[in-house]
Amino acid sequence: DEAERFGGADPAAALIEILTTGRGLGARYQIEETCELPWTLRRDSRSAATYCIHYVRARKLPTHGTV
Repeated sequence: DEAERFGGADPAAALIEILTTGRGLGARYQIEETCELPWTLRRDSRSAATYCIHYVRARKLPTHGTV
């Protein structure tokens, strides 16, 4: 059920929104890179499951009042 997942049907967009707004975090982040990547888990030589993961590289933005 999509309602049970973090971010609902689009968890990548939900994560980006949290990072860029800083909602619930101590700071905001600048998104520097995102992409979809395959992630394969191999159980044995004949069985594997491949997932599509969302990679995010973000840099913490300075907060007001800090040097």
